[in-house]
Amino acid sequence: MKIEIKPRAPINRLLTVNEQMIATGDDDGCVKLWDIRQKKLAFTYEEHVDYISSMNFNQKKRHLLVTSGDGCLSVYDVRKSKPIAISDNQDDELLSSSVIRNGTKLAVGLQSGCLGIFSYGQFGDVTDRVLGNPSSIEHLCKINEDILVTAGGDGYLRVLQLFPHKYTRVLGRHGSLPVEKAELSHDRDLLVSYSQDSRIRFWDVKNLTDSSNDKFSWPNDKDSSGSDSDSDSDDSNSDGNNPMAVHAKEEIEPRLESNTPVVSKRPLGEESGSELNSESDDEEIKQLKSKINKINKIKNNGDSSKNNADSDSDSSGDSSDSSDSEKKPQVQNNKKKFRSRSFFKNL
Repeated sequence: MKIEIKPRAPINRLLTVNEQMIATGDDDGCVKLWDIRQKKLAFTYEEHVDYISSMNFNQKKRHLLVTSGDGCLSVYDVRKSKPIAISDNQDDELLSSSVIRNGTKLAVGLQSGCLGIFSYGQFGDVTDRVLGNPSSIEHLCKINEDILVTAGGDGYLRVLQLFPHKYTRVLGRHGSLPVEKAELSHDRDLLVSYSQDSRIRFWDVKNLTDSSNDKFSWPNDKDSSGSDSDSDSDDSNSDGNNPMAVHAKEEIEPRLESNTPVVSKRPLGEESGSELNSESDDEEIKQLKSKINKINKIKNNGDSSKNNADSDSDSSGDSSDSSDSEKKPQVQNNKKKFRSRSFFKNL
């Protein structure tokens, strides 16, 4: 089957939308949808003024997402002839794109090395930016919903973890020329990349694609049969995912062993010097016991003196109380006498 296409400019992007449609983008910024069944042009979109750099299709929304060298992103419904949304100019060339986070985000690679992230449905401007790539991002290869491999203009392939955003390592390098594209094999065990150096390279990415729950994990240097990989605790996972933590443990453990005191057990048949040492130890023990006995005697004497003082104070208190009780009836008798005298005077 052949479809005659007479483009105004060279076609540099082609995408299979579904079994019935394909999309093309040329150097003048024109996007076209072609109906394979009827072998004719379905829609033409001319919103961009510079070359089309990438195209992605969201199957759930039936949206075609297009980036261009003019710094804008455009979104099309393949069932309609007009665009749904066009972003603001990002003041930089948009070179690549990839739909991530189960269709809720769109990542775009810029000429400056920055990675912009659009929230789906809010295509006016990027909601987040990821820095750290020293060269342009020519292509984005999606490993899973949270991991991308960036193909750089400096020939490097870098692994980028998202949410939180961090470049974790360098997967490999082609050379000094830019990497044009990187894609996963059908079994997701190999990543295939080609560069302007006219070479195709294959990279082993099993440790990325086989990570559980679509989360990134560092490759373990030890065999999978080791005890570290069998443990399911949080501590073992955090140490196992970070090779630096494993090496740090191995370095610290021998230091701790070297710092622990060594207790030597003396054999039964040792030299006669040991008897002298034991006699001197017995004398020291006797001296200590005598000192302790003296201290106890002093304490006992102090306690007895305190008890005597307390008894004296109690007896003095009792005598004072008895004298006070004797004085009270005398005072009462004096008062009675005084009252009787005053009574006789009044008569």
